[in-house]
Amino acid sequence: MRKTKPWTLVDKIGGLALLACILVGCTVGAIYFWRALWPASRWYALSEVKVDDADFGAPIRVTPSRVILRDFNGRYVTTVRSVPENEVMCSGGEDVPYRAGAALRESIDLDWWTAGAMPPCMQQLIPGQYVLTTCVFVKTGIPLVGERGECIDSNIFEVTQ
Repeated sequence: MRKTKPWTLVDKIGGLALLACILVGCTVGAIYFWRALWPASRWYALSEVKVDDADFGAPIRVTPSRVILRDFNGRYVTTVRSVPENEVMCSGGEDVPYRAGAALRESIDLDWWTAGAMPPCMQQLIPGQYVLTTCVFVKTGIPLVGERGECIDSNIFEVTQ
């Protein structure tokens, strides 16, 4: 009676390929889990951005509800889009050193909140409805985490004639 080998070359290559896939999958999963442990909300909590309705050409008041939980270097991006067309009217942002406990100024208008917007927002908003999206990105400095960000939309606000 002839004895057969328990493992052929195809079996060995297939087993190695399966093992490699498992190791790569575990590594990717571990990195994904590690990154999930560090959301931007560990540094910065932006719970609401309310934008008041305004007359054409008048300052538009913005009331954010936010807390800087710890110092970090980061950046923000603000975008105003028309509703319902979803056309970008203006977008701006810049790098900012955020400091824990820093208070916002008492009166905030759309031009201040969207600083650096090109074109400037107030020059672009004709009568109509709009929504403001604010995104904050935290430069964590943590290996394999990098930059983490969160975005929030404001209420729909209206510019009238």
